Amino acid sequence: QYDYIVVGGGNAGLVIANRLTENPKISVLVLEAGLDYSDDFNITVPGLDLTVTGGSMVDWNYTTAPQVNMQNRQIAYPRGYVLGGSSSTNFMAYTRGSAAPFDKWAEIGNAGWDWEGVYPYFKKSCHFTPPLANQSFIAYDQSAYDYPGGGPLQVTYGHYIEPASIYFSEALANTSGLNLQEKESNDGSPIGQSYLATTVNPKNENRDSSWTSFGLQAASRPNFHYLTHALATRLLFNPTAASSAPLVVSGVEYRDKTGATKVVYANKEVVLAAGAFGSPQLLMVSGIGPADQLAANNIPLRVSLPGVGQNMTDHLFFGPVYEVISNITSAVQFLNNATKYADYLNQWETYGEGEFAGAISSMSTWERLPDEFLESIGAQELIDLREDWNHVQLEIIASGAVPGKTGNFVTPGAVISYPFSRGNLSIISNSTTVKPIVQPNWLQSSIDQQVAIYAFKQVREAMLSQTMAPIVITEAYPGLNATSDADILAAIQATGHPIYQASGTCAMKPRGDGGVVDAKLVVYGTKNLRVADASIFPVISSANTMAPVYMVAEKAADLIK
Repeated sequence: QYDYIVVGGGNAGLVIANRLTENPKISVLVLEAGLDYSDDFNITVPGLDLTVTGGSMVDWNYTTAPQVNMQNRQIAYPRGYVLGGSSSTNFMAYTRGSAAPFDKWAEIGNAGWDWEGVYPYFKKSCHFTPPLANQSFIAYDQSAYDYPGGGPLQVTYGHYIEPASIYFSEALANTSGLNLQEKESNDGSPIGQSYLATTVNPKNENRDSSWTSFGLQAASRPNFHYLTHALATRLLFNPTAASSAPLVVSGVEYRDKTGATKVVYANKEVVLAAGAFGSPQLLMVSGIGPADQLAANNIPLRVSLPGVGQNMTDHLFFGPVYEVISNITSAVQFLNNATKYADYLNQWETYGEGEFAGAISSMSTWERLPDEFLESIGAQELIDLREDWNHVQLEIIASGAVPGKTGNFVTPGAVISYPFSRGNLSIISNSTTVKPIVQPNWLQSSIDQQVAIYAFKQVREAMLSQTMAPIVITEAYPGLNATSDADILAAIQATGHPIYQASGTCAMKPRGDGGVVDAKLVVYGTKNLRVADASIFPVISSANTMAPVYMVAEKAADLIK
């Protein structure tokens, strides 16, 4: 029995548990379904991010439903299955995006969630270290991170910037029509480009996840408790005198490593921080969600909330693949060469330098598309977005693959920052041991398709520019013969994939509009059950979602206190 039970020891859950246990009189238990942090060495090495992102022992190994607008592909959807959650397995990009989406959160009824209200919570997590002396080309603003005392999360710039990123950055700045200049992007006005602040500890060049920052700090306290290999299977509720009374959650049923079912009880609250897939699933199997889905799975209805599992929104990544000269480092080189791998590992372990000291992607660009183009595709909603709300994000990954071809490949690509396509998550069982159906509906919107084609052409223009000419050998995929919009769309549909930023499935908005939680993150129809993770985003942030999840967790902890 504990004061608070937090379901999910990931990006958000460990932050909440840390902040609550700052009070020595408060006891907290974190239930984490996945592994211990020490179970996979690769998660500590920034440059090995690709090896843990998908299909590894620390991945939940979700796969989407067939995507009708992506050639019916069933696409892998990685989620961190380890302490720290996806903060232990992602590409470590710490990006807040535009202030505008957060102002929109407040506009739809969530007082206190505007940029002015959330900006201090972004800063609260961070302990910022400026770039190295030899990284003077990186534009940054210390004031975007300053917070009295600083937080546990290390945010800095990796000791290794991918050469492909440096060339791509210069190409985007020089290309006619783009002209995107370097600036600090975490101040709420990201339009332009920047080298990515990352969650890397500058003392040892290790990944800094929510476990190594917030989790380890809390682990020294006797009132902080956590269990791994503990899959939450059901929420438990006190009997209510009247059906109209709010439900009072009393505890959590979970399955331990041996497969045995156990129960823990909460004196005060239960907080779901199991992510955009786990949180709605646990609500539904516990009787909170769309009545038809619950009835179909023989689950007694406790609270009818049609919005649970709906409004799923994600950022889709797509782009061509280019072969580049051999002295441009890429993951392709060390993943296929044991000698080079050992050399890079030695550099990292000995000096904290080299290819393994930085993420596979080192920069991003945030841009708005021209009004005349948007008018031509009927995208007035994009035109009307506030001027600091980006439409797309461009970046380059120092890795790539083309079936049937070998070479040193990199993948420049684009991300749809404001997608119109919406998906959902649905259950097919009354047990959390059975994965739900993940249906993102990528490219369902014709506007998303047209934006993707336009952004693909921009990426190609930059890669074929004079700036890139010294390193580019050829476009390996789809090839320069693919010039029509139909050809380009087909290439996007054949290879596009998420960047693993699902959100919105327990949206914080009015109940009548499909909301699941209120502005205090309390689940409608309940008294002491909250959700605090990316699932509460009513509108997706305009950049990578890790930093906003840290913010949500920091604010959630204060709401709970």
